[in-house]
This record gives sequence, C-alpha cells and structure tokens, in this order.
Amino acid sequence: MLARRGTEDEHSRLIDIAQLTMERLSQDKQLTRTSDPMLLHWDLHKRNIYVSAEDPTHVTSIIDWQFTSIEPIFIYANDTPDFAEISNALAAKDEEALATPCISSTQDEHSRRDSLICRKTFEVIIAAKLPRLAAARAIDDTMLRLFRYCRSSHTSSDLVLRHELLELSRLWSELNMSKLKLFLMDKLDSSSEEWVSPESWQSARNANKVFLKQWMEVVGNSEDPDMNEVRGRGLWPWEEK
Repeated sequence: MLARRGTEDEHSRLIDIAQLTMERLSQDKQLTRTSDPMLLHWDLHKRNIYVSAEDPTHVTSIIDWQFTSIEPIFIYANDTPDFAEISNALAAKDEEALATPCISSTQDEHSRRDSLICRKTFEVIIAAKLPRLAAARAIDDTMLRLFRYCRSSHTSSDLVLRHELLELSRLWSELNMSKLKLFLMDKLDSSSEEWVSPESWQSARNANKVFLKQWMEVVGNSEDPDMNEVRGRGLWPWEEK
C-alpha cells in the first residue's frame, strides 16, 4: 500500500501549523531547560557494546558511531537501549520483584530479574551522571514527538505529522494543567497528593484561594467555547478548603 502523501497545498498548510506549534512549544520552560546541545549515540544497544570476557562489567569498546550527532538533549531523550527495555506489565511489578528473593531456578525468572536490574541501574546512572538527560526524559513525550517527525511528511507521508498535531491538540489542556499543578506544588510547598505540613497549612490555604481566584478570572476571559466556570473549577488541581 502506498503511503498517503497529500497535496502540495495540504503539505504547505501542515508545515505552517507545525511551525507555529513548535514556536509555541519552544517557549515552554521544560524544553528550554533541556534544549542544550549534547553528543548523543542513539544506537547504544547491546550489539554495539563490547565487554571483557574476564569481567563483563568492564566495557572495552563501543562501535557503530555513524548516527552519532549533536542535538538538543530532548530529541532522543526517551530512547531506551535494548538492555534496559522492559514491558509495561513488567515495569508495574518491578519494585515487588526486586524486593523478593529470587528462589526460582527457571531461566525465565532469572532473565526477568536481570532485566529489571538493568532497567533500574540505567535509570540510576542517568539520574546521577546525566541529570539534564534525566530531566528531559521526565517530559511528557507528547511535547517532543512533533520535533522528531516534523521533517518526515515530504519524504514518506503526512499522516504521522498530522497525527502528532492532533494528539498534541487533544492533550494540550492536560499538559497545561500538569504544569499548573507543578507550579502550585512549588508555591504551596505541597506534595502531589495535596499534603502540606501543619506549619504551612494556613499560608498554603490562603495562597490557594488567591491562585484559584486568578485562575477563574482566566477562565472567565477564555475564548474556548467549552470552558466555563463549572469546568474551570473541575480542572483546578487543589480543593478549596
């Protein structure tokens, strides 16, 4: 089946929309903080890593550098090497699995546990040695995919780029609310579950009322036909107490 390429006018309009969207995304602090250039070897998989036969923990060489490039950190942030990949089902149970002694002698159980250890080790090393990359990996991938696929429409199909724009549009409000929640956690000195210390309770409560009032003013001036006072209050992350 041939890929849908679309008309010249469709491509032109799609590129214009993508450009405007990327300009707006580029102003987001999450991206500006993780857009510094970094030397990236994005094909860092097991087949390209050589280790010592006597000591497998000692890396002797890394090959296949032809795709290595200097890119903004967030471009390949969510690529995970195959030695650290695990399924979503396995990831949901990883803490329990690692906390339980491995008493099974089956190869599958040992392989599963080894995969979990590799994944955890990878995450710890990234956080400790490459904090900027760790910060980029924490960004919602919906915000990043447009930068990866914006150049693909003219060579293959416009469907991927169109899909990413639609996904970004659908999740835009959720992304903004996520940033609002992080802002409130910082300003109210609160946990994500709305817990504050007894000493901070009254000041956090007063600050929440001030921010909520400002938020409702924004809702009242919104041009979004689906936004109203009821929906605005429903979107607010913290309860008014």
